[in-house]
Amino acid sequence: MCPFVTINANSNIGDFVLCNIYSSIAHDCKVGEGSILSPYATLNGNSSIGKNCFLATRVSLLPCVNLEDNCIVSR
Repeated sequence: MCPFVTINANSNIGDFVLCNIYSSIAHDCKVGEGSILSPYATLNGNSSIGKNCFLATRVSLLPCVNLEDNCIVSR
């Protein structure tokens, strides 16, 4: 975890996850093992990403979005 990361209530973070500076994980989210959140990436409420996913800088997942394993999301 880098400085200024926000993780809210009831979120589940897998092993070996990298949350870069100013990334944010809202309530009831799940982040799979080995995933990477780039600076300013955001998971909104009740979203989930699978194992080994990558969210690029300033990507924001809408509420209730579920991504499978090995996804790459860019702008």
